Amino acid sequence: MIRTYRLHHLRLSLRAAAPLHAVLADGLRFKGAVEAAFDQAPHVELAFHAAPPPEPVPDDAEPLVEYDVGIALSHDGACYYLARGTAVGIVDPETQRVTVWLGEDYADLEDRETRALIFYFMAIALVISLAYQDHYALHAAVLDRGGRGLLISAPSGSGKTTATLNLLRAGWSYVSDDTVLLRRRNGGVEAVSYRRDFSLTPDTAAVFPELAARSFGPPPGLREKWRVDMDNFFPGRFVAVTRPRLLLFPQRTPDAPSRLEPLRLRDVFILLLSQSAIFITRAPGVREAYLAMLRDLANQGQALRLHAGPDLLDDPNRLDALLRPYLD
Repeated sequence: MIRTYRLHHLRLSLRAAAPLHAVLADGLRFKGAVEAAFDQAPHVELAFHAAPPPEPVPDDAEPLVEYDVGIALSHDGACYYLARGTAVGIVDPETQRVTVWLGEDYADLEDRETRALIFYFMAIALVISLAYQDHYALHAAVLDRGGRGLLISAPSGSGKTTATLNLLRAGWSYVSDDTVLLRRRNGGVEAVSYRRDFSLTPDTAAVFPELAARSFGPPPGLREKWRVDMDNFFPGRFVAVTRPRLLLFPQRTPDAPSRLEPLRLRDVFILLLSQSAIFITRAPGVREAYLAMLRDLANQGQALRLHAGPDLLDDPNRLDALLRPYLD
């Protein structure tokens, strides 16, 4: 079966047998795509097959990275290859087609790990394909207040989600949790939602028990998290796109009160680069455009280091108060 989806203005098509399609469609919804009909050709075509791959990864493919879930990514000068166990995926940037053969290791769709790995194959392939559509992934949460965007970027465990939820409690609107797409519009860099539902770790759920109590199961993936539809708690506060004017880079400081520290432009660029997916793009033009996007984002607004102390947990309005002078 073939279904079509929109991710903002981008058109996606998904071909898969019915049981497998349901797993993949849930992953697309998690990324913010909605089922929609269109007359034009899709920007990205996804096809997943339960059968084993007809051919292995080419011997001359250059290894790029192995993700922590065990999926290896390589590139042969024309296409990208993803492989784990019996599964092989091909991302062809020229045709914008993603084809994945799963094989016997992925036959049990009732198994959570199997579903999670299928989702990761799709998610990695999408990040590559979307970069060729001038949409670049960044590990960050994004909020908006009065048309001014705030981008929060840091490694996992640095307090991004806690900071985001505290700002929501203080009246901010949300754009995306944990992952965002960057695009160029109207002479600037925009952040576009790429994850509308939030995912809470056990530690975050303990701080925000009212959210965990109304979660609706785990998100796609292997990590122990709760998936939360934020519209149930903050109706009307979703914003699909914003232009970041503040860049915030949190790090935990458990023995001191929270404070903000301005960052040098060079440090901002390095921090953004560390949370990007630029290392998986091999086409020089795409890589250069990705770098230019990150440089322009670093130049677009004020960048601050958040030294996140325990007072952020004691006072949900503390971070909002710290940021106010930079919004006025």
